[in-house]
Amino acid sequence: MKLYKQVQLNYFFKISTHAFLLSILFSILALWFNDIKITISILFSSSIKVFLGILPIIFLKQKNFLFKDGPLKSSCLILYYLLIVPIVDIFLELSEIDKELKYFFYFLSFINVLLLITSHIMLLKYVFTDFFKRKR
Repeated sequence: MKLYKQVQLNYFFKISTHAFLLSILFSILALWFNDIKITISILFSSSIKVFLGILPIIFLKQKNFLFKDGPLKSSCLILYYLLIVPIVDIFLELSEIDKELKYFFYFLSFINVLLLITSHIMLLKYVFTDFFKRKR
């Protein structure tokens, strides 16, 4: 069982690395197409924003990765959306590149809102089934 979890963990880090490199590539392309001077701080902040927008999709892609329990996974996703996303939006302010990638951020926000609604539905489903079956 440990080997299976180690393989899952390696796969998660591999996919996360690919997603982070993809977010850097999106940021560089947006800078390049709009003739904005590339600075490390602008590139890093926009890459982090894109990566944190993609992270829940990576997390949900794997079955039984960190949690086998559906309510725990959906609770963690809800906390992610309630805590991490606003903190990132507050501390990493909008820059010129973010304005150029606004449609991409709209698309990520739409997907994240759908995932948040799905997480709430999953959590409510487990709460009601546990309540009526008198489990837990």
